[in-house]
Amino acid sequence: MIDQEFAKKLVQLNQESGNPIQRSFLAQAGFQAILDGKCLNPGHLRSCLDVARQLQDTTPGPEEPKAEEKLPNLDPSQPDKVYDELEKLAKGLRKEIFGSDKVPFPQWEAAVTWMQSEISQIVEKPRDREEGNALRLRFSELRKDLEVFFDRTVYLRMTTPSLEYPAEDGDHLVVGRVGAPKSHRALGRLTAFQYAASKQTGLQPVAVLIFVLSGLRTPFRFNIRTSEQIIGTKVAKTTLELPSAHPSWKDMVEVYDFLRWMRGNRKGLRNSTKVVIAEIKKAGGVPTEGIMEFWEKIAEAVNEKMGSDLTGAAARKRFGRLPHAIRRDLSQ
Repeated sequence: MIDQEFAKKLVQLNQESGNPIQRSFLAQAGFQAILDGKCLNPGHLRSCLDVARQLQDTTPGPEEPKAEEKLPNLDPSQPDKVYDELEKLAKGLRKEIFGSDKVPFPQWEAAVTWMQSEISQIVEKPRDREEGNALRLRFSELRKDLEVFFDRTVYLRMTTPSLEYPAEDGDHLVVGRVGAPKSHRALGRLTAFQYAASKQTGLQPVAVLIFVLSGLRTPFRFNIRTSEQIIGTKVAKTTLELPSAHPSWKDMVEVYDFLRWMRGNRKGLRNSTKVVIAEIKKAGGVPTEGIMEFWEKIAEAVNEKMGSDLTGAAARKRFGRLPHAIRRDLSQ
């Protein structure tokens, strides 16, 4: 059949070019050859490939994920499995940026402080105005040439992803964005990783960032939308989307705990509570059996270090007030 012969010829010429193009652009070249009715004309096919190659080379997108950063096909309806796979890649990125695959910022406020420090160090690279104008002119001329060649309206768009992070505007939760240069060792890599992982997993970019920096799994998606009201006033509304169609009270508690964790404890954790957490980690986590005996030992260790009179019941209560995600990480 002619379509099989045509496909083989197109693939062959693409490989022989020494600079093969991506599959989507190869299909576009073939489509144009079919429209022109010159499917098996090698000279015309090469012309179509050259135009498709120009289109590919002038359609920059976000940095492709590295080979070790590609995830398998994942089911977005099973967020725990998605995060488990993401953790394998996050460890490599943490080690690259921070020198260790451990979570760098257990408290989100510390992550915000770090990001603000990194953002303040961004220096805009001076660009030659004439060179920029020449590039824009080339871009415009290419679009016009493509429209003539394909006899269709052609739109060329450059995508420059920004690093998205949860931020506060007064008492409001907003999505902050910063255009991190690719050359910035930390923020540039975070931006590329965030964008690629979000596309592969279906997680929101801010959820990817929170997980990489703090190890916390966001229990919801939030969308900020500005809607036009009947009286003509624009009002921004935020919608929280839970992974369950029928959320339980436990789901709602997780949302509350997560938001409280993001806001941080403004007064700070008590020193004795910090010691409780340290002793739980030292003991290998909260067991499923021998609970009362475990908490008595924790209280005894805390009292020995702090000179306090904490009881086992009080230590257990301190643990119960921690955000759900942190309690989960401290459990065996």
